[in-house]
Amino acid sequence: MRRGVHCGIAGLGQYSLSCRQEPWKDSLRLQRARYSSHKAVLRYQYGSRRGQRLGVVHAAASSSSSDSRGEELRTVVRLALPALVVVTSDPLQTLVDSAVLGTYSTLHLAAVGPNTAIFNSIFQIFTFIGITTATTVSGSEGEEEIRSTVSTAMFLAVFFGILSVFVLHGGLGSWILSGMGTDARVIPLAREYLLIRAMGLPCVLVMNAFQGLCLGKQDTITPMIVCAMATAINIVWDIILVSQYHMGVKGAALATVSAQFCGMVAMALMVFRSNTYSEIRFKDLFALPRADRVKKFATVGCTLIARTLAGMSAYVSMATAATRMGIIASASHQVAMQLFWFISYLPEPLSMAAQTLVAKEYTKNPPAAASWARMLVTSGVLFAIVLSISAAGALAWGAGLFSKDVLIRQTVSSLAPYGALAMAICSMMMMFDGISLGSNALLHLPAGVGLGLVSVLCILYTTAHFGLPSVWWALSGFYASRLFVHVLYYGIVSRPRNVFFVRDAASL
Repeated sequence: MRRGVHCGIAGLGQYSLSCRQEPWKDSLRLQRARYSSHKAVLRYQYGSRRGQRLGVVHAAASSSSSDSRGEELRTVVRLALPALVVVTSDPLQTLVDSAVLGTYSTLHLAAVGPNTAIFNSIFQIFTFIGITTATTVSGSEGEEEIRSTVSTAMFLAVFFGILSVFVLHGGLGSWILSGMGTDARVIPLAREYLLIRAMGLPCVLVMNAFQGLCLGKQDTITPMIVCAMATAINIVWDIILVSQYHMGVKGAALATVSAQFCGMVAMALMVFRSNTYSEIRFKDLFALPRADRVKKFATVGCTLIARTLAGMSAYVSMATAATRMGIIASASHQVAMQLFWFISYLPEPLSMAAQTLVAKEYTKNPPAAASWARMLVTSGVLFAIVLSISAAGALAWGAGLFSKDVLIRQTVSSLAPYGALAMAICSMMMMFDGISLGSNALLHLPAGVGLGLVSVLCILYTTAHFGLPSVWWALSGFYASRLFVHVLYYGIVSRPRNVFFVRDAASL
């Protein structure tokens, strides 16, 4: 019984102890629950605040990125819009010549056709003067470098301009016209236009050098004003000399040369009166060039001249093929090409902006140059679509501005789809050209034009029986070949080191 009592007492004691311990356990559980709840509240509050802070950071980063992108677009527009007037000035003057002469005489219009190819080719050969001036001035580190660059550019412009006049007047111009298969009835008029128009070449090259200086300084307003003035002078003289005094191709050539001379004088006056060019002195225009500057111009010039000669051969081949198809085909090709050339110059401002902006940042801040390059390529794609539609519309409905001949108008209208395709490819190709010039990636340019020349000759040879459309197929093939080489170079050949992928100056 004691044992049972003891057991009962023991059990009662254990029960009593257990009952005394339960409030302590409940209190401990409650404290733990409160602590966990408080910890959860703190975690929630901290997370919310952190989320708010992260949201503010992300919003600020997004705003900064948006502001940066907006500033980039404003910079491109600031350079590109005035440059649009600059690059369209010369083709607009030729367009006016064609329009006035087309309403005057089909024979006179046909005489301008081969000359357009000749003078465009000469201008393209010497574009290295303006391009080298722009890239050197844009990346220059001192006034002395700018002065020596300007002196070299002016010396080369005057020298090659005068040399071109003597060469064309010495018989080569007439030989080129005959070699292009110009109709015998057209050759006298074409020769007259060529000999007069050649006198303006020194003015054109000097203006090109000045434009390179302005572009290097990111000043597109000055050349815009000058080119707009020159275009207005050309239009007025065209109307007076051709339409009023019936001087034909002679009047058109005189109008163009007078406009070029006035443009050169106005450009020089505006540059020397502007504070933007305070480091340039008038005597710098007449200083002898330095050997190191000439070497740099020669390095860029040899590459670009090789590219231009191949391109000139391609354009001359197409003009020759059209000329040999007869007067109607030659005149139609002249009208169509003038419309096409004018529109094809519209992507040039973006190309010029790419050249200037990439050249400025490429060696100093490669990531910024890469950002510019990618943005400009994206813009180029959109621009190519717009210009393709514009080219189709211009060829379909614009021929009436240049000729009253029904057959010429119908022929030009039939070229609309081919012109649209060529324009889309040309726009993208020109964008890559500008990026290549700005980043000094020049070695693949002659290869692209060389491949384009081979494409032109092959297409013209195999499709000649299709008539004038074969010339425009060749034009599309020419641009497509050049674009293909650009994509191959930047996408595969130089991918780790080119402007689109380089991360720091040490990798250049």
